[in-house]
Amino acid sequence: MCGRFALAESAEEVAALFGYLDAEDFPPRYNIAPTQPIAIVRHEHHARRFALARWGLVPAWVEDPRRFQLLINARTEGIATRPAFKNAIRYRRCLVPASGFYEWYRQGKAKQPYWVGPRAGGPIAFAGLWETWSDRDGGEIDSACIITTSANATLTPIHARMPVIITADQFDLWLTGETEEAMALLAPAPDTMLKAYQVSDRVNKADADDPGLLLPVAEMKTTCLADVDTGAAVVEGLLLGAGMIVAIGPQNAFVLRQGLQRSHVFALATTCAAADAILIAAGVAGLGTLVRDHAAWLTAVTVVGVAFLLGYGALSLRRAFKSETLMPSDARSVSLGAALGTVLALTFFNPHVYLDTIVVVGGLSARYPPPANAAFGIGAALASVVWFYGLGYGARLLAPLFARSMAWRILDVLVAIVMWGIAASLAVELWRSG
Repeated sequence: MCGRFALAESAEEVAALFGYLDAEDFPPRYNIAPTQPIAIVRHEHHARRFALARWGLVPAWVEDPRRFQLLINARTEGIATRPAFKNAIRYRRCLVPASGFYEWYRQGKAKQPYWVGPRAGGPIAFAGLWETWSDRDGGEIDSACIITTSANATLTPIHARMPVIITADQFDLWLTGETEEAMALLAPAPDTMLKAYQVSDRVNKADADDPGLLLPVAEMKTTCLADVDTGAAVVEGLLLGAGMIVAIGPQNAFVLRQGLQRSHVFALATTCAAADAILIAAGVAGLGTLVRDHAAWLTAVTVVGVAFLLGYGALSLRRAFKSETLMPSDARSVSLGAALGTVLALTFFNPHVYLDTIVVVGGLSARYPPPANAAFGIGAALASVVWFYGLGYGARLLAPLFARSMAWRILDVLVAIVMWGIAASLAVELWRSG
């Protein structure tokens, strides 16, 4: 969604970009909140005109605005059929001038605000809708809302939605084009268009309105994440990769078990690290949007992944009820091909792997300009290398404990629980999305 934004450019700069006839003057605003007046540009009498409107759309058919839900955003999905928006999308489209917007990243109960603005600077235009509501006495209220769509790779790690941005060459099409042509513009902004960085939580208070709100929280000066050197980007990527990969998952459970058996450890660790590196490289190259937007493909992977994880969990539970103790020499019966096939299936049949590597790491890397974005990806891939080799070869330190069959039984039961738990979470996600 878009719940706060700013318009810091001068009236002259805004008028130069939007080309409206009115010579309006207005002060810079750094924390525009719902219900406040916002600047809009609409097409009236064969020309672009500037106007002020209340942020929070009130359709003309509403009887009492005080009892009507505040509509600050309109989702692109279903916008042509929802009663509140279907007339406005046909007849009352507008542009909302802005310098950028704020978004909040949720981590548990904590929320960290981010400023999101164009890398090139200058004002931009959000796609908007406007309405005029009239009371029985002839009084009128102009109101407007901002249209949102799914987030691009830059925004995905922070929030799932973002405002639709209309470029200058699309202004006429958005304001005066046929409805179908205008709706074709309702797409996420290019991944390289925006930058995002943390800002002070002072923005949470609607009465805070000063240039300091746009300063990065790390140093409170005009540098941001896009200006960090490659060394810092490597460290950032390494820490992110370590944080995501340490959580127990199918790959980790399998590599741990093979490490305890001292079976094909080098080949398995190399394969896991290489697979992560390839997917991370794909994310840095900009394929995060492709993965996110192809829901049918992710659904197919999820279905196969659920079936595979359920089956592998059942095999692990079956092993747990065998009485013999597995020593390293016993593991030689598992061929290298079978081991590699299993670990590749555990990797590529798990959609979370794609989301963590291509979407999350790839999206965060977009905050850095080349070559720092590649350095960020290298750091994330390095975390996989250290983790899988450490897990595989470090497992042998637990060999004395696993000299007893009971330890193997417990491990296999835990592996089964992990596999079934992940399968269950994937199935729930699939059910909710369907």
